[in-house]
Amino acid sequence: IPGDGRCLFRSVVHGACLRLGKPSPSESHEKALADELRAK
Repeated sequence: IPGDGRCLFRSVVHGACLRLGKPSPSESHEKALADELRAK
């Protein structure tokens, strides 16, 4: 996960997907989910 200012949120999204048994999201989907999480 690159250090791009949203890396904490991207790591949380990535870990949540793996924990739920889902495949790792694509980079663009991961960014979108991270931005959504960051906005909350």
